[in-house]
Amino acid sequence: MNKFTKYCVITSAMMLFSGLANAAPTYCSVSGSPNPDGLSFSDMTFNGNNADDCYGVVLGNEPKVQGNLTTGFNNLGLTWGTDWTFLAKDDDPGSPGVGTGSFGGFDFTLTAGAGTSGSWTLTAVDTNGAAPPNFPTNFDFVGMLKASDRYALWFFDDAQVVANNNGTFSINFQNNGGQLPALSHMNLYIRGGTTVVPEPGILLLFSVGIIGALFARRRTN
Repeated sequence: MNKFTKYCVITSAMMLFSGLANAAPTYCSVSGSPNPDGLSFSDMTFNGNNADDCYGVVLGNEPKVQGNLTTGFNNLGLTWGTDWTFLAKDDDPGSPGVGTGSFGGFDFTLTAGAGTSGSWTLTAVDTNGAAPPNFPTNFDFVGMLKASDRYALWFFDDAQVVANNNGTFSINFQNNGGQLPALSHMNLYIRGGTTVVPEPGILLLFSVGIIGALFARRRTN
């Protein structure tokens, strides 16, 4: 690889990662930076990825679902949209295979660990055979952690789902006694995901890098 080719590749990569870093949100959608309740995107992960947004802490019971609309989410004024469907609830942390639900041709089983932090799993079984969607597929999720008399929410946009999925959770908000409460239960809400399309600027950067590399290679031949 000659110097010009290296320059094209390195420049494209640097501009790409810079664009991604600038596009990523820094704080939860609740006002204040940092989050006044100590929440962060990394408090909940799904298949190794941090949440895209979070909200809380909210005093009281978790949002309720009526039909295909999560009225509690609407009342919170979140920017994550609507059409959420309740998927599963693990109200016995540490016990395997407690929460089950079905959506989009898949049967899901949710299992959450016990304590102030731990892991959770979401297994999926394709029940519609060869008909789409099939693994891997994308869904939007909202994960809710209820602890003590309050809860918080984490939003995952277009999370890729396979047969065996795993995540982590960490409760970093305090109860009335100033302590970190243990997980009472975990809820998952779901809706159909959409394919993430790279921004036009990112596609252009890739194109410039590739064209430059090809041009330089032709000149060396």
